[in-house]
Amino acid sequence: PEIVYVMSNDVTVAESATLTVAPGQVVKATCCFFVSLLVNGTLNAAGTTEAPIVFTSDRDDSAGGDTNNNAAGNAGFAAAWERIEFGSTSTASVLDHVDVRFAGANSVAAIDINGGGLTLRNSVLRDSSVHGLTARAAGSARLDSSLIIRNADTGFRAESGATAVALNNTLAGNFRGVAADGAGSVVTLVPNLVT
Repeated sequence: PEIVYVMSNDVTVAESATLTVAPGQVVKATCCFFVSLLVNGTLNAAGTTEAPIVFTSDRDDSAGGDTNNNAAGNAGFAAAWERIEFGSTSTASVLDHVDVRFAGANSVAAIDINGGGLTLRNSVLRDSSVHGLTARAAGSARLDSSLIIRNADTGFRAESGATAVALNNTLAGNFRGVAADGAGSVVTLVPNLVT
């Protein structure tokens, strides 16, 4: 992809609709306006090792260049945008070779699985002002071979009857590594490195 896509307001993927993001695409949220990607259908974001997909803030000049054209050499920072949220009607969503950066404003997590389901693999989830990923409201998450780092609270967690299965991930520099909160919440760990 030759251009950077900018979300200046919330973007919603409708129930039964699919949003496909191409390898190498950079998607930026306008900083400090509480912008989210709300998935009620399916998000298919499949990057590659050579061409990962990046979700970040327009203040992050390290991905896609100086998108906000301020020539000030901005750097990303936690809470610069809200989250990617998977609602209860969201199904079959996959983030593969995706880098989610600098989210968490006005949110429970950078990735909020609010009753839906998500597979996250070969990805990086970092520098959130809250949890990296939260599965809640009986949602489900599968995390595989990903790097979850420097989130201000838990790297990933399950609450309110949600489930999370984690295989071969590295969690480092988070306030807490992993948590299961509330009745019926289950986290299954199969060799993960938590530091």
